[in-house]
Amino acid sequence: MSDLLHRIIIGATVERVYQSIAFPEGIKHWWTQDVTDGGGIGELLELGFNGRKAVLRFSIDEMVTDQRIKWTCIGHAGGMEEWPGTTLIWMLSPWKSGGTDLRCSTNKT
Repeated sequence: MSDLLHRIIIGATVERVYQSIAFPEGIKHWWTQDVTDGGGIGELLELGFNGRKAVLRFSIDEMVTDQRIKWTCIGHAGGMEEWPGTTLIWMLSPWKSGGTDLRCSTNKT
């Protein structure tokens, strides 16, 4: 069971939304400009906030092109103690008129 579930309908193609979640250059457009590494299964994705006063580190566990992405938080710095052990699952599916139905769920182990 999910701890949190968000559903957002986005007026962009599934391919474009997937790129914005799956790769650092895309993440920089909506979450934080401070993104390092990432982009493939087994890689580390690091997100920095507030001049790197807070940092989250995620392992990239799964990437199914244009369908699903799974990250697990494996570390943090500068607070954010609640994040380690949290899994984020991004699920994408086509929506009417070329849009995307994006669902993001979190689970804490």
